[in-house]
Amino acid sequence: MTFNGVGGTWQLAGAWNVGSSWTVTNGTLDTNGQTVTNLTVLSSNNSNVRTITLGASDITITGTTSITFTTSTNLTFTAGTSTIRCTAPSTFNGGGKTFATVIFSGGGTNTIGNHSNTFGTFTDTGTVNKTGALVFNSGTTQTVTGTFTVTGDSPTNRVLVKSSTVGTAYTINAAVVSLTNVDFQDATGAGAAAPFTGTSIGDCGGNSQVTGTTPVTRYWIGGTGSWSASSEWSASSGGAGNETVPLCHDTANFDANSFSAGSQTVTCDMPRTGKDVNFTGVTNTPALTLGVAGGSAFFGSLTFVSGMTVNGGGNGLNFEGRATTTFATAGLSVGVPVSVSVAGTTLTVTGNADFGQQAWTHNIGTIDFTSTNQSMKSFSTTNSNTRAVVGTGTLTLTATAGGTLWNAVTSTGLTVSSAPTIKFTSTAASIFAGGGKTYRDFWYAPGAGTGGLSITGANTFADFKDDGTVAHTITFPNVTTTVSSFTVSGNSGQLITLQRTGGSGTWTLSDASGNNCRDFLSISNSAATGGAGWYAGTGSTDGGGNTGWTFTACPAGGLLF
Repeated sequence: MTFNGVGGTWQLAGAWNVGSSWTVTNGTLDTNGQTVTNLTVLSSNNSNVRTITLGASDITITGTTSITFTTSTNLTFTAGTSTIRCTAPSTFNGGGKTFATVIFSGGGTNTIGNHSNTFGTFTDTGTVNKTGALVFNSGTTQTVTGTFTVTGDSPTNRVLVKSSTVGTAYTINAAVVSLTNVDFQDATGAGAAAPFTGTSIGDCGGNSQVTGTTPVTRYWIGGTGSWSASSEWSASSGGAGNETVPLCHDTANFDANSFSAGSQTVTCDMPRTGKDVNFTGVTNTPALTLGVAGGSAFFGSLTFVSGMTVNGGGNGLNFEGRATTTFATAGLSVGVPVSVSVAGTTLTVTGNADFGQQAWTHNIGTIDFTSTNQSMKSFSTTNSNTRAVVGTGTLTLTATAGGTLWNAVTSTGLTVSSAPTIKFTSTAASIFAGGGKTYRDFWYAPGAGTGGLSITGANTFADFKDDGTVAHTITFPNVTTTVSSFTVSGNSGQLITLQRTGGSGTWTLSDASGNNCRDFLSISNSAATGGAGWYAGTGSTDGGGNTGWTFTACPAGGLLF
């Protein structure tokens, strides 16, 4: 239903129980204190002069978008003593308005976006759902003049209250809080209720004026079992079970008393584990299976040991610590994807691990690969957060289907100048989306693959290397690629084609000094510049449109770079 009449007024004369959405475009909607059920969304999202008056109405909204006042200019909203009940996981865009009673009871993820709002009372009640979340738009302040209530269903079916942007805080200014089975991340508590306290409160980091439950250390004692089962956890090594399951700020230890037989499996069915999770000292080669869709978060160091197995069917390891932490891979074959969101700190990776056809995603913070060699499907770091990749080893990217193996196409805030060597081994068509950043070394190693490589971005490399054994193509963007050395040569009868992106333009290679002595290339539409000598060799082909290249061997005594 759309209410759209300049100067018009509509008043509800009785209860409403028809599945519908209401959009107020012009004029006044007055619910007249009536009961409204089965409304899918209440929307007023423009700059027209309009009014919504709720009085004492009890309004139940069943849609995945409950309130949409994203553009609230010229909107007069009077909540009165109304109650808005959101019975499905939904997005609530309040437009900076003042509401009376708002209740979320559908579990799942509820998002309060867009503006800083005011509520008389605010309630979020979780369901039998381990992944329930309440998301506040980063940088906003939500003021609750009465009670701010968040209640998880149980100590393991918890609600995570977090920011829309990891590492950027939101503020809850509340007169009173009632909190049970809740985890907070990036929260700032304010108002008369600060510091916030409650029953079973997890501190996932980035919080201020939120008091977590006293941290404890738990020991796994049950062999095969689920992480969420209290019977598997003890307060001491080999002790009695039925202790609380570790919260996100607790320590979880697996040791010699954890597994009584070979290949027993821990199924991690919690989206948030402990601050430090340590397998040091375990015997009988246990397995860790990640069982939560979207992965399980670790808020401190994670230590694997040789002989154990890690798998997850696509569910991954999510690192979200806020202090310097370590991921000790023990050189395992780790069959799960990895996500890194360590705002303001560093995750240090040790051990030479193989993640197979599983990808890494880098959201915020620093990943220090030290001198290790890590193999993975692909690596993506595409956002505007402050982040860095450092280390002196090699990242080998192996995606068998090709595609974008290195993705930094949105590179604001990214530092990679001290990153490990980035090596592509895919034999299929592959893309290096460099985002115009300065890298250490890039190594294209397709072996006998003919899929070819495409580069995007005006990037800088210490060394750009290709040691493929058969003919293939490298496509450069029509901007300047800067190198300190260019180690690209084909083989007799197996030329490497160097070409531009698209049907027009010129791609440029720039090197400041020395001679680049290459051979067995087919080059077209290229400008070789910078001050160095560019010698394509006698076995190369001039495809036309080139400047700066000399299609001869290097002069006698010339340096090879």
